[in-house]
This record gives sequence, structure tokens and C-alpha cells, in this order.
Amino acid sequence: MLDMEESYRNMETQRKIAEPLLTIPKPKTQFLQQQPQLQTKISNGTGKSKYTELLQVIGEVGQHIRPSYAGHRGSAEKIRQGIIKARALVRECLIETERSSRQ
Repeated sequence: MLDMEESYRNMETQRKIAEPLLTIPKPKTQFLQQQPQLQTKISNGTGKSKYTELLQVIGEVGQHIRPSYAGHRGSAEKIRQGIIKARALVRECLIETERSSRQ
């Protein structure tokens, strides 16, 4: 009888510890907090730097990570498109950085 009570208590404590082992940060909130500091205008007239656009794309991709884990196909496609767009923006950011360092 005593063993049964102990095993029941152990089961209760195991149920209470059910929390995710992996925590996914929420990049959107971090991005929105940093956004006013990062908005810089550049001389090409677009009004937004490529770096700011890249941060925005990364924030959008971050929003779709959890739904993709749940099997949402639309989110997985948006992540794929966001990665493609981010790669292009990284290239453009590198070009922009090289140009500004030469001046």
C-alpha cells in the first residue's frame, strides 16, 4: 500500500514537469522594440535600408515557425519564400556595405 502511494506521488510530479524542452524566441517583439533605432535612410531614395528590410523578413519568417511545426503547409511555404528573399537581401546588404566602405 505504501509503495502504491509513492508511485502515485511520483506520477503527479512527473505530470507537473511537462514543459517544452525547447523554447523558441519571439523575434517579432524583439524586432518591433529595435525597429525605431534601426530605421536609417540611405541615399538611393528607397527610404529603407536593405538591412531594415532584411530584419523585417527575418521577423516575418519567425512568425511562421511554430505553425510549420504543427504541420501547416502554408507556413512552411512562407518560410521557404522568406529564406529565398532573405538570401537575396543578404547579398544586397553585402554590396551596400562594400560600397559604403569604399567611399
